[in-house]
Amino acid sequence: MAQQLGFVVVEMNRQYAGDVNEDDLMEVRNELYFGDLIRGSEASIRVQDRLRKSLPPRCEQIAGVWRNTCVASGLADVFDQLRYTKKVYERATLVDWLRRAAKSQLGVRGGW
Repeated sequence: MAQQLGFVVVEMNRQYAGDVNEDDLMEVRNELYFGDLIRGSEASIRVQDRLRKSLPPRCEQIAGVWRNTCVASGLADVFDQLRYTKKVYERATLVDWLRRAAKSQLGVRGGW
């Protein structure tokens, strides 16, 4: 999806909770089964590495695809709605609409 529409996803494998009490963090981690929830707010080395090494050689190509997705096809509003929509069924409806629009307007396979 990211490659077809022109954005990048960097898997962090960690969720930073900020500078919170360790006991409170442990309670949330255990209750919600968030095994990757850690204390702290420092910059992720993994994200820094991707931004420094992997992304620069592909920036121009990615930006061109993103421009086509948002400007040429007029799908920018859908991304804005996805950004603020919290309800799962509403997000699923928007993604389904995005998938169909991307296929019809951009000619992408949309197998996501």
